Amino acid sequence: MNQKAQLSAAIRAEVKRHEAVRSNLSKLLKLLDRVSDAPLQSRLKMQLLSIQGAFQSSSHGVACCLGHDGVSAVARLGNGGPPRPAGMAAAGTESAR
Repeated sequence: MNQKAQLSAAIRAEVKRHEAVRSNLSKLLKLLDRVSDAPLQSRLKMQLLSIQGAFQSSSHGVACCLGHDGVSAVARLGNGGPPRPAGMAAAGTESAR
């Protein structure tokens, strides 16, 4: 597999992971309705919303690198690609693992 295909596959895998996390966070928020202890329910909801907010801002870095067809702009352009948000490492680098 060439470098562009590997990068594209890595980005698709990351998008799938983000979709799974988002779905599971939604399910957890719905389950909170079953918690009868109001203060506990409130604290749990605050924590989940905080995680969801952090997740949504980090997922923007992945979405901004994808074209309308879901293929990475980075894969199209090779190593140059668009600038990455701070803290977002290139696929295949040590800090991306």
